[in-house]
Amino acid sequence: MIRDRLGRSGAPTSELDQVVAHPADVDRRDELVRVLSSEIAGDPEFADELRRRWQLARAEIDASVGGVRNEFNGSAATVIQARDITGGIAI
Repeated sequence: MIRDRLGRSGAPTSELDQVVAHPADVDRRDELVRVLSSEIAGDPEFADELRRRWQLARAEIDASVGGVRNEFNGSAATVIQARDITGGIAI
């Protein structure tokens, strides 16, 4: 999404490529932040979609590196969400 956006807006995608190639380079990250901030400020729909996708990606990343992701949709009398239970559970 970001690469597509930067390419469409005329903003150079090289900032993104440079950060991917050199993730520890603070100056390169700052430049990417500047470019993305400009894109976000100019297009609220892009900003909303970027936030939505970031939340989804963040939840996946957290869960994949040992975090906990509990999601419940719908209705139920009782919902139990847990991780790493040792022993039994009695309800």
